[in-house]
Amino acid sequence: MFSREVTNDYGSYSSKDSTTILLKGVFDKNFIELKTINPTEESYKVFTAPSESINFSIKLGTSTYIPKHIFDKLKTAYEENNPYYTVNDLITIEMDLSKTLSYIESKYGSNIETSTVTYTGVAVDVTSSNLEITASIIQVNANITQGSDTRFGLAGVTDIEYQFYKNNRSDILNDDNIIKHILYVFEETNEPSMGYYKNLKYQLDNGSVILPNLPASTDVVKPVIQKVTNLDDYLRDVQR
Repeated sequence: MFSREVTNDYGSYSSKDSTTILLKGVFDKNFIELKTINPTEESYKVFTAPSESINFSIKLGTSTYIPKHIFDKLKTAYEENNPYYTVNDLITIEMDLSKTLSYIESKYGSNIETSTVTYTGVAVDVTSSNLEITASIIQVNANITQGSDTRFGLAGVTDIEYQFYKNNRSDILNDDNIIKHILYVFEETNEPSMGYYKNLKYQLDNGSVILPNLPASTDVVKPVIQKVTNLDDYLRDVQR
């Protein structure tokens, strides 16, 4: 362990100030200044990882996420006046999640030309001239309406919450979900972070269907009940 000043036959090793380590040889002309950085003064968001499989930091926007075991090593090196292991020696991966938000918005939130098919049923009386029998049948009519809408609108999606942002703002990160997702990616946990979305309810608890809320489509007839596991599953049948 380094002390704040070590002297031997070959020179001395001392702290010049809070950011510089001074290495001096036997002769006055033999010296070098090395930078050191206090990790506690950096804007790190430290998280506790259950193992040491994550040996780097992740930067998103102005936030940098770092495992606790790495942060503790940086603190120890700084306290020991070790200039050979600082935050500058740490591998950092930089990511831009705002691209994800803009991609989803441009793909599903921008207006597209639509040709919406609406089906209506009308009771029609039919009489057989031979048997003189009158019956009522349901005649289904298809009405095509041209217009514009978003894929979100066609699928009946009313509200979306992305897991990495707060209030869907790319400048406000959800730290808890980001850390949770980092641990999931590196198999430190089996529970991923999830986003949420709401869609118009078109089936009541008694099984009856709210026809005006049925998701619209141009060339598919949606089942009344479908299993949805993510946003793409819900939008997969919404076509131009």
